[in-house]
Amino acid sequence: MKHSRALWRALAITGFVLGVVVVAGTAYLRRQVFPDICANHTTFSTAEWMRLADPPAGGPDRACIVDDLLSRQLLRGRTRLEVNALLGPPAPGEKPDAGYEAIYYLGPERGPFGIDSQWLQLAFDSTGRVSRADLHTD
Repeated sequence: MKHSRALWRALAITGFVLGVVVVAGTAYLRRQVFPDICANHTTFSTAEWMRLADPPAGGPDRACIVDDLLSRQLLRGRTRLEVNALLGPPAPGEKPDAGYEAIYYLGPERGPFGIDSQWLQLAFDSTGRVSRADLHTD
């Protein structure tokens, strides 16, 4: 009985230490293998948006700055003309989902294995002003 209690304690400690090592190792490897491509590219500006229209492979893309654009509500209430001045024309040849009228390509979906594309879709109200701006993945 005495040995089994000591054995369980040793197993619990070993399991805990192993868990800490796995979590720390995974976090370290994630930063080494999948570095933050958005570092220093998180603030929206029209110039940065336009520059990231054709991003370098493996580099930052529009998905890096779209959160800032949306959180600052820079689109809400803008007319189509104002949106075009801010973001440029919508993606040519792309059809937005039902209920949306404009679509902008952001880049591959976020995460280490971005297989799909991520899009910003805009809806306009009856006065022609942005009423919704949402992110979509296809």
